[in-house]
Amino acid sequence: MNKEHDEELKELAQKGLVKMSLRGIGEYETTVIVHKNVPNKISRDFIEREQDLVVFIDRDEDKPAKCHLYKLSCPMPAIYLQMDHLKDELMEEEDDLESCARLVLKKES
Repeated sequence: MNKEHDEELKELAQKGLVKMSLRGIGEYETTVIVHKNVPNKISRDFIEREQDLVVFIDRDEDKPAKCHLYKLSCPMPAIYLQMDHLKDELMEEEDDLESCARLVLKKES
């Protein structure tokens, strides 16, 4: 890891964010900046809730987007958000993410 990348991750962590890479089949890979609980939300929705789709917000300052991650397909569609809609989308996501503090590894009976 280079020093510049390390500094970027520290700055994101101070804001409660993480940089996440999503890898798919073949050469497909995308990087998003998300709330720190989004990885836990993905595991909760796919494993515990048995959903086929997880929706979350890429909080990239230049191009915020609502991302649709499908359990069985790639690539991940992203719908770019207008700045005047971003605040409402973020508030809605924050409410959902409060319950995603832990990583789900298997479905509980």
